[in-house]
Amino acid sequence: MKNATSFDRRSFLKSAGAGFISALGLRSRDALASTQMVFASAFKSQDGAYGVMLFNERYDEIVRFALPDRGHDIAFDPVGTRGVAFARRPGNFAFAFDLDNSRQPVMFTSPSNRHFYGHGVFSRDGKLLYTAENNFEDAVGSIGVYDATDRFTRVGEMPSHGTGPHQISFHPEKEILIVANGGIETHPDFGRAKLNIPVMKPSLVFLDADTGQLIEKHQLPPELHKLSIRHMDVTDRGRVVFGCQFEGSKSEHPNLVGECSLGEAISLWKTDQADLNDFSNYAGSVAINERENLVAVTMPKGNRVACFHLQTGKLLKTYRQRESFGIARTASSFLTTSVQGEVSHLAGGETRNFRDLAFDNHLAGLN
Repeated sequence: MKNATSFDRRSFLKSAGAGFISALGLRSRDALASTQMVFASAFKSQDGAYGVMLFNERYDEIVRFALPDRGHDIAFDPVGTRGVAFARRPGNFAFAFDLDNSRQPVMFTSPSNRHFYGHGVFSRDGKLLYTAENNFEDAVGSIGVYDATDRFTRVGEMPSHGTGPHQISFHPEKEILIVANGGIETHPDFGRAKLNIPVMKPSLVFLDADTGQLIEKHQLPPELHKLSIRHMDVTDRGRVVFGCQFEGSKSEHPNLVGECSLGEAISLWKTDQADLNDFSNYAGSVAINERENLVAVTMPKGNRVACFHLQTGKLLKTYRQRESFGIARTASSFLTTSVQGEVSHLAGGETRNFRDLAFDNHLAGLN
């Protein structure tokens, strides 16, 4: 089973190559050689520097790459050795780096009338990179298309068929992009201010990856139009599980997690009100572990991580974790990262605190 948030050591060693391995220090080589899985997250260090760190499931650091400013999520080439870290909204830089050191890092930017939303995804063959962008002049979402074989030259764009596109995924069986349109209008002149809350229209969109043609657009009921669809994970058969952030009254606590599939209606998973109150109207990252039939969603504003049954959508358990935003599957459970610099296994075990770091919102891996 392939999963967008983690990968196995042998695949990593094969893709990274001898150049990368030999460039590591002895401790880092040992950490890589003895691990079963490798993870990556953007971070900010105590001295104000930004970067990306790779580490294993025992929390041993493997390598760090420097970033020019705050990063958000990381996309990895499914057939090569390249990763791309995206600036946090409303940043306009992306930083591409090679794990085998075969090419110099490449910094590229969105056009002057666009900015990144912090997420992107490679095409299946690794030749193109699709990015979530804001066309802030027209107040609509765009999907930028960049040539990954030519220093990430921008070669086109397509509409996201909504406002505020955030996380993007590929359908596992079709040449279809899945886009979570948060529905929120922003403009860099106003920083991170949300400009259209009374009329926002979030959506989950399936579009043709080659032409940009809309295939399906799914929206929640009108009374839930302030429920911004932000993050998701996708099963091997194309079932999407998504998490939301509510922009309505703090006295309301709607369901935050739901599902959708191509050709099927969108729906929210019903959760007890007491648990919803604890979630503080904010779902962070989403990760699926099909082997264990589980979905885990970080609820960092409520200092919780929620674990659901993949087939039924039933909430099984909540874990108390302080400001954990990032999450990725492991062989038997999930790994989380926090803005406190903590890395933890959800199923138990020790927690490591990287006291010099604050991890950003997502935990990613290589395919």
